Amino acid sequence: MTLLGLTNPPGLVAQPTEVYANGQKVADWQVSDRGEYTATIPANVVSNDGTLKIELRIPKATSPKLIGQSADPRLLGLGCFDLVIEKAP
Repeated sequence: MTLLGLTNPPGLVAQPTEVYANGQKVADWQVSDRGEYTATIPANVVSNDGTLKIELRIPKATSPKLIGQSADPRLLGLGCFDLVIEKAP
């Protein structure tokens, strides 16, 4: 994924992000500047019917209004620019 974290240094230098695939934790990221973040999802996590639910848990999500960046009151944590899922060879 290409992500950008909503930050407000020095108190919030990155957005801690827990990545889950079908309920199993597969990565912990510290998202700040725009960049690529990757996780390996074990094959046994994918359900028998091929379903793959990706969940990002962002416990320090905040609003731009609360941190004085704008009047936007929405609870935000990350901006996602793209997501690529590839099957390993």
